[in-house]
Amino acid sequence: FPSHDRAGITKWRELTKNINKIVTIVVLDDAEPTRDFDEIELPIADHKKTTKGHKKQVCGVIRQCTDDNARIVAFNWFGGREQATQWIINNAQDIDIINCSFSSPRSDDLDFVRDLKIPIICSSGNNGDKGKDGLSFPAYYDWTIAIGAIEERYNRVSDYSNGGALLDAVAYTDIYIPLVENASKYEDIILFNGTSCAAPMATSMLYYCIKWRKHAGLPKLTNEEARTFIHKHSEDILEEGKDYSSGYGIFKLGDKSMVIKLKINSKTMNVDGSDVIMDTEAIIDKNNRTLVPLRAIAEALGCEVEWNGQTQE
Repeated sequence: FPSHDRAGITKWRELTKNINKIVTIVVLDDAEPTRDFDEIELPIADHKKTTKGHKKQVCGVIRQCTDDNARIVAFNWFGGREQATQWIINNAQDIDIINCSFSSPRSDDLDFVRDLKIPIICSSGNNGDKGKDGLSFPAYYDWTIAIGAIEERYNRVSDYSNGGALLDAVAYTDIYIPLVENASKYEDIILFNGTSCAAPMATSMLYYCIKWRKHAGLPKLTNEEARTFIHKHSEDILEEGKDYSSGYGIFKLGDKSMVIKLKINSKTMNVDGSDVIMDTEAIIDKNNRTLVPLRAIAEALGCEVEWNGQTQE
């Protein structure tokens, strides 16, 4: 898909293809059953066919944009809210991202997620309101990550995409999803769009960041760290900096890069803002040379380090 190339998904899928780290994504949506070949977990049996088939399309976007290491768990938020809430609380340490591609009347039902600090990606809404308070629930919270839609074909923010002061970024919409396994003709696919598509697109991009972080042995990504990552990896499309229509711009995965900071005589290494404890410290030796732990830095860069005692290599 052209949007995969422009968003950086194609490149990052190749970069991480040999990394076998499971990333758990929870989808809160409607009652629609998902397609069997998308391999979606449905822990609570409260799913039934709806008129829109929304949840299976949202899950389909995530499956199309990620890979086999994505564990996608979906819930009927509007029919099994209490059970879904309890499942999330019980499994919080294993959950990496939550996706909400819906708008509904404002309530406090999602407040529990704030305390869990799990990154939560929300669609901005499709009413075309780009005023200061244009975001729909739950994107309007200051602790959720609000994603609007940009049309890849025209490289413009969609007219229907809600904006506002708390909009974080926009992501590509218009994703083709197979209706059957091994789709081979046009009738076998469906075009899904709206901010409901842009949110899982952003969720899928964040998936690659988390997958790589797990490989590098970095701490679990928090909601605020995810927000900062999205801001840093967004490309201006309208006003310089932040604006109501596009937030910080188009969320794109750039080159794999990082900042590693070490302090002399400290076992704490900071990698892209997250602290990692090393088994030794950086020092300045008697010849005034700075020595740093090779294994810790190499592993933070995603390398595999092994010691061969027999050959001393």
